[in-house]
Amino acid sequence: MTREIADAATAAGFSEKPSDGDVPPALKPCMVSWQVDDEKVADSEKSYDATLAGLVKGGWKQKQKSDHTGSVITSLDKGDWTVKASHHRQGGFLMVSFIATESGPECEKLFGEDLEKNKNAR
Repeated sequence: MTREIADAATAAGFSEKPSDGDVPPALKPCMVSWQVDDEKVADSEKSYDATLAGLVKGGWKQKQKSDHTGSVITSLDKGDWTVKASHHRQGGFLMVSFIATESGPECEKLFGEDLEKNKNAR
């Protein structure tokens, strides 16, 4: 899953922002977080649209698109996976990310366990 997102995003001109710990280790088989390095992007809107087009070409189906001033959120599905692609720009602030989650029974169980663990940690 990471490879599909990375391939589409880098082909569209994005670079990944290095990060550690975006996804808890127990959830890594069920969740991917890919954030764009906003300091290395020329035209974020063009690259965002090209990334979505690349994912659709790879078999993803666009389900929803919400476009509000400065923010676009697009949902795409493929099998048990859903990608939430977001592009937010306000003034000098830019954040573009692609977060994928799997909804199969094993992942549902892992997400539930993680939620319960975090609820009890408060």
